[in-house]
Amino acid sequence: MALSGSISGSILSGKYTLRIDWSATQSVANNTSKITATMYLVQASSWGLDIGTRTDNKTTIAGTDYTWTSPAINNSGGKTTKLATVTSGNIS
Repeated sequence: MALSGSISGSILSGKYTLRIDWSATQSVANNTSKITATMYLVQASSWGLDIGTRTDNKTTIAGTDYTWTSPAINNSGGKTTKLATVTSGNIS
């Protein structure tokens, strides 16, 4: 099993990209893993953004929902903003 990776998806035809960098730690003795996922919003250079803090975000890992708050973003574009880091509980 891979212990880290990155996935991404385009939003609005590439004007924005959501990137998720993830890693896993394993306990062989307990046959469990924990997954940490960090979400980033990547903006194209010509696409600014002005949004407030969002409190209703949700990430699902192995069937469990984790809610998180994303920061306010106000810039002229070409930026990468860390949205949140979520760590799962022990997954069998």
